[in-house]
Amino acid sequence: MCCPITIFGEVLFDCFPDGAVVLGGAPFNVAWHLRGFGLSPSFISRVGTDALGEAICSSMQSWGLDHSFLQTDPCHPTGKVSVTLEDDEPHYEIVPESAYDFILPTDDERLPATGLLYHGSLALRHAASAAALAALKARHRGKIFLDVNLRSPWWSPETVLPLVEDADHVKLNAAELGLLATDLSDRADDASLAASMHHFSNRYQLESLIVTRGALGAMLWNCGEILAVGPAADTHVVDTVGAGDGFAAAYLLGLSQQWPPQESLEHSRDFAAELVSRRGATIDDAHVYKAFLASWSLN
Repeated sequence: MCCPITIFGEVLFDCFPDGAVVLGGAPFNVAWHLRGFGLSPSFISRVGTDALGEAICSSMQSWGLDHSFLQTDPCHPTGKVSVTLEDDEPHYEIVPESAYDFILPTDDERLPATGLLYHGSLALRHAASAAALAALKARHRGKIFLDVNLRSPWWSPETVLPLVEDADHVKLNAAELGLLATDLSDRADDASLAASMHHFSNRYQLESLIVTRGALGAMLWNCGEILAVGPAADTHVVDTVGAGDGFAAAYLLGLSQQWPPQESLEHSRDFAAELVSRRGATIDDAHVYKAFLASWSLN
């Protein structure tokens, strides 16, 4: 039986140069994928009383994603991000003072106090949402998964590293590890990266540290052991926005199912590869998720 999973953080719309507007936000994407995989995560966020907020609620209902903990803000708009792509890498201009910056603490008894608690770092740029997460952590009696998303100017080591200290599992990319772990060599070869992962994980007493590396695949520090996967074969890159969120969702699924670490790493890599072959950070075709579950013998 799967353990309960609680997701905290931003939901927003990614706005692309060609005029496309795509529903996103790392925590929302993770919750969406987990629902696609058949789980029922509790998603805590906040939207405005505007058309975008209504669209988010409608999309959650259509997907069967519980919106009981989606708050409505009468003063602040639903979040938006302007996305530009340079050499296939996304760059973000994030609108401040958005509804997800003002998530309120909840004492709803329906909210699980055990299992896995996932959160990112962007929504914590404002004191209101940071306080809400602190209250949530105070009642939580399970493991914490931190998905680091360093978006300038909305972060600092002083705000992010305490989140690492609270976490059991941390996911970030190689560039973000370089910003947080000052001992990482500029060469960032496999040996240097592995050494930095050992030091970082031991320093913060982590159970696992996942480092995504784009076209190079990913590396995992798990209880003192370094594991690695290369890129998925024959990956056709269309849009890399949200690939890391898909990776995190599949890894969370693995934690809930108690997969072996190498298996989790490979499945997460494969699902992320599927995402980059499509436009947008989520998939609204349930058959795609069912196909992965079948290939992972979870159908």
